[in-house]
Amino acid sequence: MDRVAVVDLGTNSFILLIGSKDGRIILEEIVNVGLGDEKVDLKCRLERARRTLEYMVKKSVELGAGKIRAFGTEFFRRNPGIFEELMKNSSVEGRILTSNEEAFYSHKSVLGLLEDRTLIVDIGGGSVEFIFSRKRMVEKVESFPIGLWYLRNEFTDESGRIDRDDLKNFLEKFLRSVEGEFDRMVGIGGTFTTMVAMRKELKKWNFEEIDGSSLDLGWIRWMEGRIFNLEDEEFSKLTPLAKGREKITPVSFTLVREIMERFSLGEVVVSAKGCRYGFLYSLMEGENEDFEW
Repeated sequence: MDRVAVVDLGTNSFILLIGSKDGRIILEEIVNVGLGDEKVDLKCRLERARRTLEYMVKKSVELGAGKIRAFGTEFFRRNPGIFEELMKNSSVEGRILTSNEEAFYSHKSVLGLLEDRTLIVDIGGGSVEFIFSRKRMVEKVESFPIGLWYLRNEFTDESGRIDRDDLKNFLEKFLRSVEGEFDRMVGIGGTFTTMVAMRKELKKWNFEEIDGSSLDLGWIRWMEGRIFNLEDEEFSKLTPLAKGREKITPVSFTLVREIMERFSLGEVVVSAKGCRYGFLYSLMEGENEDFEW
């Protein structure tokens, strides 16, 4: 069979991507799993993850995928035993990517959006990756285990409200350690695609509407003030595509704003692709020795 399925096992979402050898994307489906939500019992989170993976394997087989490959990122880098348990009870082959591997595949997925000096930012539920690209080559990678669920869990008080001042002070101090000058910022991951969906008031996922869109710093500042500590029910009304991300999207606006201000960037170009696409492209090109066709 000429189809392969890639399952991206993230801290917040599991994403199924099915492609063919001729380069066509057959299906992309996102399921919010919320592995990083420490307010929910771990057994419940893992059962949800197991059921989601089982569903994605079944879907892949139904659509004719000859091989199914899965990879884990930050949550599983910190919890490799959980990954092994998840894989042991599944028919899919998989492994945990290192932060450098994750950055390599993410960079590969956005080559068409790069300028000479580009900062690629991948904000996930478990980590934040800064990929420094020079002349379309990876110059440096910096990965930090302070993803959106970490920020949400760390800066939320007992009443469920986020301490905005403490969060802001923490991010300002943290970002001082990241240095560089850039012509462009490219954002990948659900954080940025959710922002575009909110900006364009999209009612359903539309790859063409999202991929390559730009968000300006002024709008990000305005929306951050509007949604911070908004009740989940009210937040969900802003866009159906934010469902399942109510708890982490407010902190994502603060993080993105702080990054843009740190590097004096007035806009961010958003990619709807990311690590899973780079991984799939490598499979199609026969570059990934661990996961051959």
